[in-house]
Amino acid sequence: MDSATRPGAFEHQPVTESGPTPASHPAASESATVGAASPRGYREDTDNRGLFQPRSKYAPEYRRDQHRESIYIFCLLAGSLLALGCLGLGFVDRFFAACDVPLDVIASCRRYEWIAAGGLLGGTVYAAKWLYHSIAKGLWHEDRRTWRFLSPWIALGVTVGIGTLVEAGFFRNSVEPVASQSGASLTGLGFLIGYLADRFLAKMRELMQVVFGETEAHYKRFKKRRQDNEP
Repeated sequence: MDSATRPGAFEHQPVTESGPTPASHPAASESATVGAASPRGYREDTDNRGLFQPRSKYAPEYRRDQHRESIYIFCLLAGSLLALGCLGLGFVDRFFAACDVPLDVIASCRRYEWIAAGGLLGGTVYAAKWLYHSIAKGLWHEDRRTWRFLSPWIALGVTVGIGTLVEAGFFRNSVEPVASQSGASLTGLGFLIGYLADRFLAKMRELMQVVFGETEAHYKRFKKRRQDNEP
């Protein structure tokens, strides 16, 4: 493995695009002090790069895939903001009214529209943050593409599901009923749920295990995974 790409290589021999930097060069002593090395040798603030290394380490075909994913995330972000704008300006309510939908149904749907738009926005922001972090840190790979495409929509579904549970009074002792909250409150609640959708699902799974118990087979698989991951 080349020393320029091996984790921690920049700690010992700063590398530029034209080759190793001589030890007597000022950049060598300066790069040695840039960022604090983690126990694994990775530098968080420099993405494990030396000085004067602006070029991407990804092959051109992978950079094109990353650009496509960035455009997809941007379109979802713009769509969620557009949906919030249409809700705030009343366009959605007027559309339903023009379709002769009863006013009480419009009012009931409006609450879920606010929370769903907020959930899509939160899930998209989380996906965008994960995308640029994984690219910069060298963790981006093709096998997670399905997750990156579906993550905002999973967050949307989780948001609507959690919002329904709140509306039904499932969290009556800790959360104010959805019907009494404003559009801004519902959007904020949806954003938090969408942004933390993975953690909400993990907590719901823990809750279901407490309520219904855990099967013996699942416990054995979990115990085996823990043993395999132990150093």
